[in-house]
Amino acid sequence: MKQEPKPRQVAAQDKPSAAPARKPAAPRKRTAKPVQEIYLQFGGCQWSCAELAELAKAACAAQGHNLAGAKKLAVYVKPEDRMVYYVVDDDRTGSVAL
Repeated sequence: MKQEPKPRQVAAQDKPSAAPARKPAAPRKRTAKPVQEIYLQFGGCQWSCAELAELAKAACAAQGHNLAGAKKLAVYVKPEDRMVYYVVDDDRTGSVAL
């Protein structure tokens, strides 16, 4: 009787791995958004747009208007008159001197 060869047993280290180990991805660099600053210069004076908006908000609050529920604040600057005009929600208006 002839003996059949036994199937070769493969050791665990001889088996190819199912997937090669992945290297951890390099962390993404977060790019900061550029800061935008807008200034108005007129007659030797300079104001930032943020400053003008804060002036309008303060004047509006001083007149007793509540800005907490406001949906829109429009600020208009007339530097030749040194005035800032504002409109809140298209119905409340006012002004403040620069």
